[in-house]
Amino acid sequence: MTARELKFAIILSILSIILAFLAICISILSNPNLEVENKKKIAKLPSSKDLDLKGFKKVEDVDIALSESFATLYLKTDCYQLRMVITRDQGFSIKDALDGKRFYRPLTHDLLVDIIEMFNITPEFVKIVEFKNNTYYAKLILRGGRRIAIFDCRPSDAVAVAVRVNIPIYINEEMLKERAEYIC
Repeated sequence: MTARELKFAIILSILSIILAFLAICISILSNPNLEVENKKKIAKLPSSKDLDLKGFKKVEDVDIALSESFATLYLKTDCYQLRMVITRDQGFSIKDALDGKRFYRPLTHDLLVDIIEMFNITPEFVKIVEFKNNTYYAKLILRGGRRIAIFDCRPSDAVAVAVRVNIPIYINEEMLKERAEYIC
């Protein structure tokens, strides 16, 4: 398999995941009688804890540094800067959104935002909730009419959506104190 074929296969895999995510999102938010079984924990209906922002700090600045093989995502709050190593593709996606650029063809995050908007789903906010087993975990909170759904996702995907639709990003304050660099 050539590098180009491998890249194409990876892109198709990511697109399949995004489309599955969208199908779940649309089902949850458009069907008021739907009961979510949550076996895979991709999406769930929120508890009051999920929507509570107590113990979270709002991100004031998002930045990206690109290298040859990866990207570094910087999330800054008042006195902390959290760094996350992400894939180069995710980094380009976030950087383009921050720069107000859109690729001549819709990228995965652009497609996700376009579908969310077409179905009148409102992204509310992103919460980066924990760091466990060398992995950061995030939640993307979406509203469809009077229904709210919480989606488990990678922070880089959540940030890529957040910067496109201009919604706030919040980080767990305890995690900031443990994992972030103090910059004041």
